[in-house]
Amino acid sequence: MGVTAESRTPRFIIGSVDSGTRSGVVCTILGEQARHINNVLRLDIGTTIEILDVGSPGLPGAFRCTLVDVRKREAVAEIDSELEIPAALPINVMVGLAKPKACDEIVEKCVELGISSVSFFNADRSQGSIKPKQLKERLQRFERVSAAAMKQSGFQSPLPRVNYHPDLVGALRSTLTKDSSDKGHALKILLSTASCNCEQVADNTTISSRNLLKQLLFENSLKTAECYLIIGPEGGLSDSEENAARSHGFQAVSLGAKILRVETAAAAAAALAAAVLS
Repeated sequence: MGVTAESRTPRFIIGSVDSGTRSGVVCTILGEQARHINNVLRLDIGTTIEILDVGSPGLPGAFRCTLVDVRKREAVAEIDSELEIPAALPINVMVGLAKPKACDEIVEKCVELGISSVSFFNADRSQGSIKPKQLKERLQRFERVSAAAMKQSGFQSPLPRVNYHPDLVGALRSTLTKDSSDKGHALKILLSTASCNCEQVADNTTISSRNLLKQLLFENSLKTAECYLIIGPEGGLSDSEENAARSHGFQAVSLGAKILRVETAAAAAAALAAAVLS
């Protein structure tokens, strides 16, 4: 039984020798996705599908297509029209390397939020590191996570750039030319546990003695062209790393008094920045 018109349009990702390729107006779907079309979905020729090509030069392309041939290990579709992918928000999330599962979740949430780029760096307190021989494989994994999240969003989220730096200094160098533009300045934010110093007042309530992230974002919402967010690993950034970030123009703020996992902190900070700056 084929997918009815009322069902959600099936979506597929191509762009590699395993998943499939695009040539002109013809898209070829291979491997597990082709078997899924044939054996699980049982799509008929003439069915409308949507395809994301992550192998195209530059930005990925999304297309509405019609199936013209379905076989056991291959499905062919012709492009009917190109789908518009929304522009990424000018927000860059930079995170101290965490456990693989946490890093995957950070990438996934940043895709859902429409973030421009995600950078991981090996922090002093990171649990493990990415060895040079592992780098290509990890970046490819991040690309797969990004593409899957974009597919889940209905291709309504852009595909962010995902980078890795061997240390925070390398990540900071990538922000050096981003101080200002005709559209405004670069807002550089460091999420710091040291910025959540709290003090007791007369009626025994607690107030923050430093800026909160939401306060800094609201104060700069109309004059920010691009935003950078640094989030440390589970153990936080070291004093030397925080000082290095400040020397590159980053302002230390807090998400609040609660202790958060790195993936929670990254998602919360990115979501708040997206809500205020979009």
